Amino acid sequence: MKKKLSAANFLEHFFENCEKQLDVNELENFFVIIEEKNFRFSEFIALLMESKIWQDDFEQNTCYKDLCLKLALEIEYFYMQLEKQPAYHSISHFIDVCFSLSLLRAADFYTVEDLEATTSINQLEDSWILLLCAIGHDYGHDGSFNKTPHQLEKKSLILIQTFLDKQNLELSFKLNLINKIEPIILATDPQSYPLLFLKFSNQNITSLQPIDYLCMLMVEADLLASTLPIRGVVLSKKLSLEWAEHSPLASSDVITKKGRLRFLNYIQFLTKQSKLLGIDKFLELSKELTIEVIQ
Repeated sequence: MKKKLSAANFLEHFFENCEKQLDVNELENFFVIIEEKNFRFSEFIALLMESKIWQDDFEQNTCYKDLCLKLALEIEYFYMQLEKQPAYHSISHFIDVCFSLSLLRAADFYTVEDLEATTSINQLEDSWILLLCAIGHDYGHDGSFNKTPHQLEKKSLILIQTFLDKQNLELSFKLNLINKIEPIILATDPQSYPLLFLKFSNQNITSLQPIDYLCMLMVEADLLASTLPIRGVVLSKKLSLEWAEHSPLASSDVITKKGRLRFLNYIQFLTKQSKLLGIDKFLELSKELTIEVIQ
């Protein structure tokens, strides 16, 4: 960036560039800038919601903004009480995911392409539900592995539900919100990805449900930073540190070139939003660079 931007408008400046495909170097630099600013989680969420892409006429957006900020504050306090945050699943990861989810929303906000209802998250309640999920998707994660299906994701859901129980919400609204949040949070379990991917395959695309699309958007936001050529390698090292206590073998493998390539080959960016931004091309670039190193 040629001029120095204040914390209040540097996010807006970047989102406005989402009307065209992103530049990978600019995106890499932006993640670095966010980390260097050392935001408190609630501070970052407040700034995020001040940006143009989160200003809409949805009648309940004030309620969702309040919930998003309060949940971010609760999670921020939770991690402040820990002697040490997990190396990867820290507040930094929460911020990465919320920023990435906002990029995907920006693709809707600024695009001139008319997206179908199933694939659009612009000015819908679902976009606020996705942001709430991005804020809380790893709430309480201790850096370990799932020993049973969705173990850590269910832990996060319990903490989110406990949070919602403390809010002054109508029972029907709260129950409906929990029902929408649950499948999206559960989809972030890596073991859920093959089934979700299968739903997006050509032979099943006609039966794709709106909730499936929201799940994939959440998964893409969760993985976006890890797929970048430079940021992804940095995050792999953090994940290695986190796993060292729980699985030395996995910890060693995740930072090898072959381990990284295995991860990059495992995922794809399939939503219209990520393709509009060119994220699928960044993934291919990371693969090419990793293969070159191996050879």
